Amino acid sequence: MFETTWELSSDKFWGISGNTFRGFRKHKKPSDQYRAWAPQAYRYLAEIPEQRFDLAAIHEYLTNDLGGHWANGVKQISIAHRFKIVDLFLLHMCRCAQLGGVKRRLIVASANPPLDKFTLIGLATLVPGLVVGNLAMGAIEDIGQYKALQRVMEQITGQAGLPRLYFDVWCWPEKRRTDNGLPALSSRPAPILIRE
Repeated sequence: MFETTWELSSDKFWGISGNTFRGFRKHKKPSDQYRAWAPQAYRYLAEIPEQRFDLAAIHEYLTNDLGGHWANGVKQISIAHRFKIVDLFLLHMCRCAQLGGVKRRLIVASANPPLDKFTLIGLATLVPGLVVGNLAMGAIEDIGQYKALQRVMEQITGQAGLPRLYFDVWCWPEKRRTDNGLPALSSRPAPILIRE
């Protein structure tokens, strides 16, 4: 899935389509805001030496940097929106040819799945009783909730011997799965128990 790459010169959207930005009500031109930020975020990733590529620190930096960038003259971006954008950006970067194979593999190994309605529905399907509020991106209210949900996804994918990022792929709608060359899911797996 993540072996296929794209070239920087061919992607003017930086991996996030206009559909995603429909959830950014009351923000002035959110897609333009993102596309102004993404190239500098890419340069930041490109400049980090491979041996110092700590994805947790990178994620924190990018989340704060996006918040500061977005705050310039427009409505402040919520924590849920910041996490979603940064996670989608990193998901896109794990297939960026110019970033290099080592960094791409490090992103796949450690990146957080974006929390959106699809991943939240997937969590609710697999872990009955897991309460996340409204099954949409805006349900994430703070860093603690975000990290707790990421830990649950890590436990789920860990049982399958896969990086956590594959949880996002598993939750994709059928059309997105088949458009990306993946088989359709005829049925979802049975609920599982999460270890404390």
